[in-house]
Amino acid sequence: MVKKVVVFTLFFIIILLAGCTATETFDEVKLSETALISKEFIEAQGYNVLNYKGNLYSYALSDQVSSAYESNLQKVHVRKTWQVQETELEEFRDSQIVEETFLIENHPLDNWKSEGGSYESTGKTYANVLISDGEVIGGTSSPALKETPAGNAQFSLDGKTFEDIHPNVEWREWADYWTEKYYDYLMFES
Repeated sequence: MVKKVVVFTLFFIIILLAGCTATETFDEVKLSETALISKEFIEAQGYNVLNYKGNLYSYALSDQVSSAYESNLQKVHVRKTWQVQETELEEFRDSQIVEETFLIENHPLDNWKSEGGSYESTGKTYANVLISDGEVIGGTSSPALKETPAGNAQFSLDGKTFEDIHPNVEWREWADYWTEKYYDYLMFES
């Protein structure tokens, strides 16, 4: 009888502890630690999270030259991300950087229209949050469009353009500098 009480008590404690873990689900998707940090950050900025789109990329800036098979498409995306950051990628050398993507609303880009009006936001925005060592280090945003044009522009997480962040710098000059300094040293997680 005592054995049954002990087994029942242990079973009850295990069930209780399992229900107290720090995981959260969103749209029936279990959020990773970085996704949860990102979601909380987005909500703290006053944006409404509608959907979790997933982990876009995970990469690090290394002191070693990356292998030839690293995707140029991935590298171009990372360059476009860092062109709208107020910090330098160098500050995070040898740290893993994770990008978590959400569909949000109540963001300045919800009402975005392209020059000439060819493209228009659907009233929602994509937010990519950059996480390193458990901390938000930046991110990007882009309007959710019905039809995405090639070379879709990136904005900072709060909707600023390259020109807003780097007012006295020509984009081509910045891109050439960034490519020369970082391009060959990006290591992507498989």
